[in-house]
Parts: sequence; structure tokens; C-alpha cells
Amino acid sequence: MIENRYSKILKLRICTLIFSLVLSGCQNNSKVSEEKPTQTTVERVQTTSSPKQTGEALDSPSSEKPLLVITSNALQIVSRPSGSTTELPTGMEMGELSKIVANVLNTEIPEPQVNSECGAGAMTMLIWGNGLNLMFQKGQGSESDKMLFVGWSLGEFNNEGNLTTMAGIGVGSKRSELEAAYTIEVKKTTLGYEFSTGPEGLYGILKGPSPDDKIEFMWSGLSCNFR
Repeated sequence: MIENRYSKILKLRICTLIFSLVLSGCQNNSKVSEEKPTQTTVERVQTTSSPKQTGEALDSPSSEKPLLVITSNALQIVSRPSGSTTELPTGMEMGELSKIVANVLNTEIPEPQVNSECGAGAMTMLIWGNGLNLMFQKGQGSESDKMLFVGWSLGEFNNEGNLTTMAGIGVGSKRSELEAAYTIEVKKTTLGYEFSTGPEGLYGILKGPSPDDKIEFMWSGLSCNFR
């Protein structure tokens, strides 16, 4: 009788324990189901890079004015800052050459002057305000109706000192500077102390024979010098 009663109590405790375990499991499942997972929002930032500016277009004019330089039997245009050169040789037509020079010097084309007493024949001259004199003669044959570039001269009259050779030699340069740039021959003539650079084809007059004496006059190509 007592054993039977003890068995009932033991069974009751076991059932209570099982019920407690089941109830605890249900509560845990309910708690887990009520918890919401944490959502992480990743914000993507899209960057747009603009094309890199490359400066002026290749065909746009340079911000720096080109230079006009003198050379043997020609003029040259020096582009800046590249330093590339364009030669304006003898044989160019007066209209074409004068427009180019006027544009570079930023000035008007001077009124043509004719000197019919030059030793090489009558010449038409364009004398610019900086002392540059461009000389032209009528062409021959099929070009007899054109005035062609035959030479230039450069004097000290109103010269601004900004017309030189590529070596930096011009009116106002000293003989010592001239000899440092070119091999020259100097001789006394009716024109004065006349120099020649030989194959380079540059000619001129020095004020005197000393190293410090300066160039007073220069020319190349046909000239109109009276000896």
C-alpha cells in the first residue's frame, strides 16, 4: 500500500519535471521567434570623375606672340613656346609676305616705295617702323606680273633692338658678340668697316674696328647700297 503510494508520487514528480521542461522549451522558441534579425544597410556611394582638362586645343592660337627673326636670304617666324620655325624665303610674293610680317609685328603694312637707282635694278621697298626694310623686284617669265622678295636690310633708324638672328645678333650688337656667333671677315670700304659672315650670307657695317664697336647696319640678299 505504502509502495503503491510512493510510486504514484514519483510518477507525479516525473510528469511535473517533464511538463516544466516542455514549457521552458516552448518559451525559448517563442522568444527566438519574436527577436527580429538586425538588418545592416550598406550604402553604396557612386563617384563620377570628369574628364581631365588638357588646356588649349591643338589648333588654337598660342597665348604668346611669335617672333620675327632675320637670317640669310630670308626671314623666320619663331612660334612660342614651342620654338618651331617657319622660313619666309626670298621669292615670296610681296602681298603674302607683307601680310605675315604685319601680323607678327602687329602693325599696318607700310606704303611701298620705289627706288629706281639701285645697282641691282629698280626695287620696291617696304620700310617698317622698327628699321626693317624688305626689298622686292618684278619676277621674270611667268612671274613677271609679281613683286618677289629679294632681300632685307636693317638699320638703326627707330630700331627697337628686337630684330636679331637666331644667335641674337642684330643692329646694336658688339663686334665681340658678332665674332662669338659667326666667323667673320672685316674690311674697310667706302661704306665703313664692312663685315661678312661668308657662307652664312649676312653682311653689315660696324661703327669701328674695336671689339666694343657696334653693328650699325645689316643686310642679306640683294641690297641697294651706294658705294
